[in-house]
Amino acid sequence: MKFPTALSVRSIAKEFDCALKGDDTLSLTGISEIHNVNEGDLIFVDHPKYYDKALRSKASAIIINKEVEVPEGKVLLLTEHPFHVFNAILKRYNPHTHFQEDQYNIDASAVIMSNVSIGKGVSIGPGSIIHPNVVIYDGVQIGKNVVIQAGTVLGSNAFYYNKKNNNYHLMHSAGGLVIEDNVEIGALCSIDKGVTADTIIKSGSKLDNQIQIGHDCVIEENCLIAAQCGIAGCVTIQKNSVLWGQVGVTSGVTIGHNVVVLGQTAVTKSLAPEKTYSGDPAVPYRMNLKQKAAIKQLPDFLEGLKKK
Repeated sequence: MKFPTALSVRSIAKEFDCALKGDDTLSLTGISEIHNVNEGDLIFVDHPKYYDKALRSKASAIIINKEVEVPEGKVLLLTEHPFHVFNAILKRYNPHTHFQEDQYNIDASAVIMSNVSIGKGVSIGPGSIIHPNVVIYDGVQIGKNVVIQAGTVLGSNAFYYNKKNNNYHLMHSAGGLVIEDNVEIGALCSIDKGVTADTIIKSGSKLDNQIQIGHDCVIEENCLIAAQCGIAGCVTIQKNSVLWGQVGVTSGVTIGHNVVVLGQTAVTKSLAPEKTYSGDPAVPYRMNLKQKAAIKQLPDFLEGLKKK
């Protein structure tokens, strides 16, 4: 997420009660998560597992809960509760609003059917059709000739929690959702907005009914996703790939271009392009067939061992 204007790190530290170490003359242009960070960004880290990754990242400023050596050209904002400070900054510069009429941009040729709820700053392009009972949250951008079937929810909060003292604290979702041209989304789908960046469904992709897509995902051009797929946050599915029914995808992985993932496959790591996969966990299809054939032979194999 970009700030409306560049902010001095001193002003942020003062407003959110953080101590400063390092170059306190820096100006910050945005706030981001550790997996999607650029120079000028502010990030947070509160777990030893990720200290090194955060300190070595492109981030210019890091909210942290440990006294460490400051990397050259960076600044640290020290606080006991980095997550809460990070969350407060997100809310300060990108607050949620209630649904408000006449604060969106809908092309005259778009068709909006009954009982559609549209949030602030939504854009809907020419020729798009929004079916009944769709909910479109703040800031969602919908291109031209897009079809959204009944009951779908676009731009809901990320399922992103920070656990402290046995309590779960929700991360404020300050990113957006972009649906490009000629996309079709089936009934009763749920697509989350990004946390600090955008979730993106690129042009020509088609989604079946009852699909969940998590925050900060990128579905590239001309992908096909069948019913009841569940895709966790920060996943990239490259162009021309197909996921058949009930595929589950763990967070942070990349599915290469021109991949086919067969039904009920569990994708637990990134998949190389130009292949067909199946199984739990996903492996190339022919390997999965061999594994199944070997399992069928296990009873006879074990019986033979007993006779020896």
